[in-house]
Amino acid sequence: MKLPYLFFDICLLLLLRKFFVRAGDKHKVTKYWWLNPIVIFLPYMWGQFDLIPAFFVVYGIYYAGKSRTLLAALLFGLGASFKNYPLMLLPLLAIVGGERLRDMIKIFLVGLLPFVVTTLPYWGHKFFVDTVLVSWQSQKMLDFMWAIGGDDGVYPFVIGYALILLYCLYRLRARPQQISGPVALTLLWYYSTTAFHQQWFIWALPILVIYLVKNDHLLHIGLFVVGLFFLRLAVIQADATSELFRFLAPAFEDIPKTRVIMGYIYDIHKLRNIVNSLFLGTTVWFGGYLVSQEGKK
Repeated sequence: MKLPYLFFDICLLLLLRKFFVRAGDKHKVTKYWWLNPIVIFLPYMWGQFDLIPAFFVVYGIYYAGKSRTLLAALLFGLGASFKNYPLMLLPLLAIVGGERLRDMIKIFLVGLLPFVVTTLPYWGHKFFVDTVLVSWQSQKMLDFMWAIGGDDGVYPFVIGYALILLYCLYRLRARPQQISGPVALTLLWYYSTTAFHQQWFIWALPILVIYLVKNDHLLHIGLFVVGLFFLRLAVIQADATSELFRFLAPAFEDIPKTRVIMGYIYDIHKLRNIVNSLFLGTTVWFGGYLVSQEGKK
């Protein structure tokens, strides 16, 4: 049942190699992706299919780098047919891919087309609407709000997303080759302001691997993020550690859950919030790094 994930995994690896020309860089991207413990864990141990939409988004980024923005938009929309998240990346592509407003609208509508075509037959079913189109999971970024008085508030994710859109509009417009930066910023900001599921992290992971290959000095940050990922997994998830091995022997079911064990050592809720805060701090730093690098160019 997991063989389709392996197919897309191999395709994504070959695609990542196409971002580089030098043999040394191709070797690095193979190592950082193929031996990545997060990539091994999520599709094959936890059995999550987020690898598939991630492939289509990265494929779209590849074609955007060749200024084929309409094809890139189609690939973003195809990825959205599996998971909704490419829909929030589509406006970024429309802005950096179009110089005039009508060009942006065209790119956006072309990107919506695959999503609409593949999901339209189900729009009349309430279950599909409630669990896909307007599900709680797809709007979790709105769970976090800063109160500003009365019943009013502002959403930190929306604030950051608006800033990224403005950054694209006034710094990256008509420069589709730069789409990877805004995509990475948006996804990392999403993780930092949302109680995200671990499998969602693979959405941004291929893009982070590209940046790591281009900038060797980011290696320590990469290792830190991998450590944070598995620490967060051990703290939050109840069935993603020893329970995954119960098919080998029923005794694995009786092993205490990692979050219970860690709760004996330190307050589990504080530890969870510390990990989330470290994620946020790393995201803010990396966002500043990407913007400063673009400024130097």
